[in-house]
Amino acid sequence: MELIIFDRNDRSYVEELTGEPDELDIISDEYSLGEPALVVCRVRRDGELARIEGEVTARLSVQCDRCAEPFDLPVAGNFGLVVRRLALDEPAPEDAGDDEESGDEDMCFVENSVKSIDITSYVRDAIILNVPMKILCSEDCKGLCPVCGNNMNEGACSCDVTRSDPRWGLLSGLIENETDK
Repeated sequence: MELIIFDRNDRSYVEELTGEPDELDIISDEYSLGEPALVVCRVRRDGELARIEGEVTARLSVQCDRCAEPFDLPVAGNFGLVVRRLALDEPAPEDAGDDEESGDEDMCFVENSVKSIDITSYVRDAIILNVPMKILCSEDCKGLCPVCGNNMNEGACSCDVTRSDPRWGLLSGLIENETDK
């Protein structure tokens, strides 16, 4: 995903891009990008320095961690990037990541002839970093029955789920003796 920065006369502009699934290469056992992601970049340029603020929205094809049903999960994320175009024959600073000017944003140095920058990795990271650790189809998802595997969201089953773990058998006997007294 190429974002044109230094080949425009505008000092401030908004650019909308789409990231195709095969271009973003988001492949995981847990989720996949089934449709293009929308990327809105706000670019502010001052001479040879450009600040990019990107907003990414995408829909991932996922599977619920409780009931194993597939569904589409909307994901939104942000990224920030500061790009500085170097003067002719100027070497890139070695401590580029320690620049205080960039704050929470990444700092990138490009050669003088460069007019655009590839933002694919920033978009991919914004999507992946905003996938929840526990993916649920809804907050009140009941999951699967531990005995028969029935989806409890579709209806209750007649299984006895109060079975106790035999490793705790001696302790349960102590509790029963204590309540009898």
